[in-house]
Amino acid sequence: METKSVLPVVSRIFARPKAGNAPEEYEDAAAIGDDRWPLRAAVADGATETSYSRTWAEILTEGVAQAGVSAVERLPTVLPQWQAQWDRDVSEQIEDMPWYGAEKAADGAFATLLGISIYEDNTWKAFSVGDCVLFHLSDDEVESAWPVDDPREFDHRPNLLPSRDGPSVPEPDATEGEWEVGDAFILATDAAAQWLLRTDPAAVLEFDEDRFRLATDSARGTGGLRNDDSTIVLLEMRAPEEGE
Repeated sequence: METKSVLPVVSRIFARPKAGNAPEEYEDAAAIGDDRWPLRAAVADGATETSYSRTWAEILTEGVAQAGVSAVERLPTVLPQWQAQWDRDVSEQIEDMPWYGAEKAADGAFATLLGISIYEDNTWKAFSVGDCVLFHLSDDEVESAWPVDDPREFDHRPNLLPSRDGPSVPEPDATEGEWEVGDAFILATDAAAQWLLRTDPAAVLEFDEDRFRLATDSARGTGGLRNDDSTIVLLEMRAPEEGE
């Protein structure tokens, strides 16, 4: 878990690989931007059946958090830059791979992506490709869950962003709203999002690393949480004097 205070925001990242997998097999990614307005954060879920999907997920989340993607309209402009970065990173790694590994890498990687930008004027914007979910909490209650608000709506064929420029790029969804001091935002990859929709997203407000581990272990054991990489970003909006 990573915890830090950013502006009047306390942020946390919780991440668990699929049970039985090593940490290096984790294919989700999460990132939070620098200490300035607007605050940006993102989560991504790399498709398991593709090569170097974790690398792609990391490039996407860092791109949203650091490259200033506030509006969904800018995504088509920056996506080719991110694809070129993935190609450079992967090219360095496949030099000593067997031919079949290099051939699979040539097909590219795919990932879902959810990004949010939170502004000092108490507004926010978010965009999504795929089935990661943004929860907006007010007074510890769910104000909204977007773009999926029903745990039964998840399937195994979400829209995905490609790491190569050949496949078609799905049209991102976009939403926006306002926030108040005391609100919280939760960004979750699909397995964690489905679990939270089945239970209580506000429970994340009480998580630390140990509680997250125990909660996910218990939910996986009972079948409430699908055995998949699970990633959550928590952003708690504080009054300036509390966040400094």
